[in-house]
Amino acid sequence: MIYHFGLTGFPLVYSLSPTIHQAAFKSTGLAGDYKLFPLNSGSSFERLLLLLRQGDLHGLNVTIPHKQAVCQYVDQLSPTAHMSGAVNTIFMRGDQMIGENTDVVGFLTDLHDKIGSSIENRNALVLGAGGAARAVVVGLLSVGWKVCITARNEEQAQSLLTDLSPWSREGYLSSVEYQAERITDEIVNFGLLVNASSGGMYPKVFEDPLPPTVPIPEGLVFYDLVYNPIATVLMQRFRRAGNAAHNGVGMLIEQGARSFELWTGVNVNRQAIWDAVEKQ
Repeated sequence: MIYHFGLTGFPLVYSLSPTIHQAAFKSTGLAGDYKLFPLNSGSSFERLLLLLRQGDLHGLNVTIPHKQAVCQYVDQLSPTAHMSGAVNTIFMRGDQMIGENTDVVGFLTDLHDKIGSSIENRNALVLGAGGAARAVVVGLLSVGWKVCITARNEEQAQSLLTDLSPWSREGYLSSVEYQAERITDEIVNFGLLVNASSGGMYPKVFEDPLPPTVPIPEGLVFYDLVYNPIATVLMQRFRRAGNAAHNGVGMLIEQGARSFELWTGVNVNRQAIWDAVEKQ
């Protein structure tokens, strides 16, 4: 069988996903390709998903800005996708189109690889409230973290709080206004800061998602979902302060490998993918 997979979102010119999946094909001995389908609006989803229903595509990844919008087009959401309200992987099971979110397990796996249990303060501040942020928040909550979100888009932030209201009521999920003064007052309470926004991502490489007047507390660990550039301006800011800072390459590799395994049923050699990405 020759597999046909793809990625939709916008922009896609920076994507490492083709490299990841080509390495997965090579390491598993399976035949197939991975194409990019740049879509700037959700209006063309139905035509793209028809390819999946017809069997012309065997799996589809979804990235910014469509991870939430695509939920309405699938027949069924996995528990993880339903909980996060976002989808990054679509596949067929019989005549049912399933939306999954491998970002959640991808983030948690890489976070554990990077920091293990080294952070005693399990309070996290998450920058952003879109589809990627939802995966991060759900992942952290599911393993016992307390999470506070802050986002430029207040409507998105409120929507996330509403959708995850059981955690809000229990005191595990809260928010803080995206204002330098408010963030400065709160940032000392956290052990982990996660950038789940597009701030600093190519081509806006000089954009800092954390207001520049906010100080970096000693010991605060930073994880940036952005992987292009490999070291964002905020990562560099943390490292200059002497703090640990990690990018999202590991999460990208893990979520991609999980997608490939869902589509094919074949386990993927992560090291083979790491080698391909590092060469790229």
